[in-house]
Amino acid sequence: NGEVFLWPQRRLRLKHARFKDDHTPIDPLCDCLACGTGVKRSSLAHLLRCEEIAALTYCSLHNLRFYQRLMERMRREIKAGTFKAFCAEFFAPEKEA
Repeated sequence: NGEVFLWPQRRLRLKHARFKDDHTPIDPLCDCLACGTGVKRSSLAHLLRCEEIAALTYCSLHNLRFYQRLMERMRREIKAGTFKAFCAEFFAPEKEA
């Protein structure tokens, strides 16, 4: 559906027109294949509007890596005994970018 996730608890709906001229990566801090190869938000927005399957692939690659990093962080927080504070931060009201 053209939605990608970013930390802290934000999501971008790349089909929105405001991403037409946004030449930044999906998430500058992400190490996924899509972000690492320099795919720009504007390119994804265009590909999504054209219903290109590549756009959905890039979004999926990014989102899978996001959830992988989220689970890694949750494990660290549990081991450190700070999971409750992490949950409070994570479930704070969403900020849409």
